[in-house]
Amino acid sequence: MQTFTISGINEYYFIFSAFQNNIKLFGVGFETSNNLDMLGFINSDFADLSLVPVNAYFPPLEVVTLTYSKLYMEQHKAFSTNVVFPQPQIVYVNLPVSVPLDMSPWVKNIVKDLVPFNLTGVDIETVSKSYFIPANTFKSDDMLFLKSLGFMRTLATGSFKVNVYINTVDSLVNAVQIATYTMSREYTKIKRSYSLSAGNLVGVNFTASIINDEMDSIDNYLSSTPFDTTVDNYLITTLRLFNLVMNVNQFECVITN
Repeated sequence: MQTFTISGINEYYFIFSAFQNNIKLFGVGFETSNNLDMLGFINSDFADLSLVPVNAYFPPLEVVTLTYSKLYMEQHKAFSTNVVFPQPQIVYVNLPVSVPLDMSPWVKNIVKDLVPFNLTGVDIETVSKSYFIPANTFKSDDMLFLKSLGFMRTLATGSFKVNVYINTVDSLVNAVQIATYTMSREYTKIKRSYSLSAGNLVGVNFTASIINDEMDSIDNYLSSTPFDTTVDNYLITTLRLFNLVMNVNQFECVITN
């Protein structure tokens, strides 16, 4: 078995691939780690930075030993056993991603929820989704983008209302509304952008019924509310139907920094 040890990196790092003689190796394993997310990148042709999980980086000064052998290939059926490799001599490790301790230069998918929530026959405000945002997910000076909050109405015409809140607990009690939109469309995607600075979250008028603040923010002032990035937070969405026959499907939520 060929091994290669990585050490002395004093910042968070993610190994994308391993090469020998300028040829990418497949069937690489870890002797001292069980980082399956990283192995998935090393042993594939993935090259999309947005697919890297936030918690998959090795911490500073972590010593990692890579292994490469045909035995590893035979034991891990997810990797092709039809690939023939040249005789190993030395493994060169490619480290295209090396980020500071806060891992902030890269855009992160904070939330990517495609699991639908359906609501019918309810005329009071009802929590549709709650998204946990761990402490230090964002920097003190950062951006929070609600890239897409998608809804589809079926069964009947009429309008419904969406509210978006933030809170430090998973509850609407003392939650702060940061977006709202009342709509009668069959298909809608709400978008918002917020700046995080000096302990505050700032965005276009939190109480204005706006579908997209990039297009609909004319003549609307900015709103602000305290937002501590060093503690756990929740982003909570709610629905209220104004026609009890209709069905509303909240089908998508994507949040990035």
